[in-house]
Amino acid sequence: MTRRRAVAALAVALAVRASAVRAQPVIVPGRLEIGIGPQWTGHAALGSRNANETTGAGSPFTLFSSSTDLASATGLEARIGVRVLRRLEAEVVGSYATPSLVIQTSADSESAPGVAAKERLRQFTIHGAAVWYVPTRRAGARTAPFVTAGVGYLRHVHENDVLLAGGTVYEAGAGIKQLLVSRDRRRLKGVGVRADVRAVARAKGVAPDGGTHVSPAVTASLFVRF
Repeated sequence: MTRRRAVAALAVALAVRASAVRAQPVIVPGRLEIGIGPQWTGHAALGSRNANETTGAGSPFTLFSSSTDLASATGLEARIGVRVLRRLEAEVVGSYATPSLVIQTSADSESAPGVAAKERLRQFTIHGAAVWYVPTRRAGARTAPFVTAGVGYLRHVHENDVLLAGGTVYEAGAGIKQLLVSRDRRRLKGVGVRADVRAVARAKGVAPDGGTHVSPAVTASLFVRF
């Protein structure tokens, strides 16, 4: 009888322990988050075009070809997030960077060497995003993996503010938050770091073809929770 009671007590204890582990949310504390940090966005090929003229016979003749690229750049990203559900947060995200717009000519009809023209742009984005904390058995009491997606406004400003080009930015990716400090009973609930990798699709903007072009992006930031 004693042995049966011991086994039963052990089974109950293990069940309670397992239930507690499953119930413990791997989610950072607080309802409001403010974060800021550097963001690297990769190169985007914006397409190529031919400069043609019409011959006397009415057929096109290619004078030269040109390709346009938006170079990779490191900028700054800032975020404000609010918890909507236990695992869902809504964010407003803004970023600033200064990528170079590079136009390269080639295939000149008179065999002239190719020429590369470079211009420094100012790039601004502001978009809304959703962050979903991924359910996990036990990534760590201070570790929270997540997926994120968002859409918003893109603006490119040419040098000397001569021209403005607007467009749309789409982002989707995943990352992880690591809580460094947690204070449940104070106004400041926590301090931590966030890292995520995203695919960034920029539509229109300075793209000569008006299309959508995808680049990788990596962001690291420090955040505080209230």
